[in-house]
Amino acid sequence: MKKNFLNQKNGGNFGTNDVKMKNKYQNQNTETKVEEPMVAYANPLNIIDTARKGIKISNALDLVNKLGLSQLEFANILHVSLRTVQRFESSKLLDSDGSSKIIQLQNINTKGVNVFGSQSSFNQWIRTPLLSLNNKTPLQYFDTPFGFQLIEQLLGRIEHGIFA
Repeated sequence: MKKNFLNQKNGGNFGTNDVKMKNKYQNQNTETKVEEPMVAYANPLNIIDTARKGIKISNALDLVNKLGLSQLEFANILHVSLRTVQRFESSKLLDSDGSSKIIQLQNINTKGVNVFGSQSSFNQWIRTPLLSLNNKTPLQYFDTPFGFQLIEQLLGRIEHGIFA
């Protein structure tokens, strides 16, 4: 089992580094929570608005920890360097692209936990190479919108008893 990456060496403690972030990460007082019930995001306009305002990095990190992702895996999902992830300040907001990915990841996590019955079972599944994904893991597809869509469809097939 992977360690909680917030406690890892090499800069794993988010929020303690005072390095200034690029304008890509905004410091606003607006609190946007990714773990809010997905009912709040059922309206596509609400989803877009939330992504545009930005998701707090601390909330994104809560989800990443829930999924057991490493710093490098998180960096790959956001298409940023590992060093950028290590410099994240938890009080700042992700940009709209990063926020969109976190919202998609939360939606998939919610569906996955419902399909597999527990967070740990879903976490194990996203790391399991699947024949239907050319022996790649679902986690390897979390770097593009089409990858998120593919994994969401795959979860839907499993949910309805269709061999996936």
